Amino acid sequence: MLGLTAGKPVSEDGAALVVARILGARHLLQAAGGALVPGRTERRLAAAVDGVHAIACLALAVRAPRYARGALVDAILATTWCVLSLRTVRTHSSS
Repeated sequence: MLGLTAGKPVSEDGAALVVARILGARHLLQAAGGALVPGRTERRLAAAVDGVHAIACLALAVRAPRYARGALVDAILATTWCVLSLRTVRTHSSS
C-alpha cells in the first residue's frame, strides 16, 4: 500500500518504511485490544484511535507534501473505520 501511494519503492525511503511499520504495529495492538475488551467499549476505543489516526494523517499531509497522497488515503481509510465503529456502537446499543 505504501509503495502504491508513495509512487516509488518503499525501500528508497527509510523514514516512510519506519512509519509504515509503526502504523502496522498499531493496527495489531488495536486488534489485540479488541480481543481483550470486546463489545461497545472496544468499538468506542477503536473509533477514538482511528479518529486520532485520521487527524494525524491530515496533519502529515499538510506538513510533508511529498507524503500527502499516502497520508490522505490513510486518513480516508481511518475515518471510514472510525465512522463504522461508531455506527456499530449506536446500532447495538439501540437493540
